[in-house]
Amino acid sequence: MRSSFILGGLFSCVATLASSQDVLVSNPIMCAMLDRGEDVQETGMILESAGMYEIEYYCEFDRQISFDWSRDITEAVVGYCSEPGFISPTVFVVQSGPYEPGIVRIWTQGVEQPTQFEICAKG
Repeated sequence: MRSSFILGGLFSCVATLASSQDVLVSNPIMCAMLDRGEDVQETGMILESAGMYEIEYYCEFDRQISFDWSRDITEAVVGYCSEPGFISPTVFVVQSGPYEPGIVRIWTQGVEQPTQFEICAKG
């Protein structure tokens, strides 16, 4: 069910975000682009509580994750990643904490380095 939301919103949501406020991105350049109303689909990934996505590629979590930098959080989440013609079940480890407010790291099974997301600073 959520995949239809993610797929449906993939192209329209990113392109129509009014500002970068409260958006977690893998490339900090995306924050200014979002504030200017530019298309960020090919610049990096966006992280939401249900998954992460970019153009033609998305990962969905089996449950929503929360973004809370008031305490250390390391949690495993089951899910899958998909791109045209390919789907891969996987396990993600999500980590955040007060030592780096606004940063979320996501390790994906089989990938050595995590993907780091940063919250766009409120303007």
